[in-house]
Amino acid sequence: MQKALKLRGYSRKTIKAYCNQVERFLKHIPFEKTDVTTSNVQTYCLDLLERGISHSSVNQTISALRFYCKHVLHHPTDIQYIRPKKQTKLPQVLSEKEVAQVLKSVTNPKHKAILFLTYSSGLRVGEVVRLRCSHLDLERKTLIVRQGKGQKDRRTLLSNLAWESVQKYIKEYRPNRWLFPGQNIAMNL
Repeated sequence: MQKALKLRGYSRKTIKAYCNQVERFLKHIPFEKTDVTTSNVQTYCLDLLERGISHSSVNQTISALRFYCKHVLHHPTDIQYIRPKKQTKLPQVLSEKEVAQVLKSVTNPKHKAILFLTYSSGLRVGEVVRLRCSHLDLERKTLIVRQGKGQKDRRTLLSNLAWESVQKYIKEYRPNRWLFPGQNIAMNL
């Protein structure tokens, strides 16, 4: 399964998630009924929902099982997959005042620069930790995010406060290759 996923360009995280989902499904069905059938899939998904597993996780399980059947088992797609309706939950968002309090409370220039970049540019944690100094465009006050979600590159604008915070951090810490190197720099190479 890993090989089939890699050949089709799936991300490392998706490969891990899909393999784990299929493995859990196969452990769940009785040994004598190891065929992936509509009944087995629906029973398993219903069990997941009854245990309080989120609709998005169940949908990911269904996607993993579809991939497994189609590309690993080479089954014709005659299995009926009933996907749970997507839940619509409002995200927990800090108020402008709360964000300002968080940003003001941080005194370490490195931590402050990370928070300002994350907030002002909408970066994910995985994108922040992979930033290189060369990804900063000093002339345009922009940041290039390489291979973000979906393996896509994008350019993002920096607010004046974020730009000032990053400049202050760079002057004090003088990062070399990575914009925010970790404690074990050898691990980041």
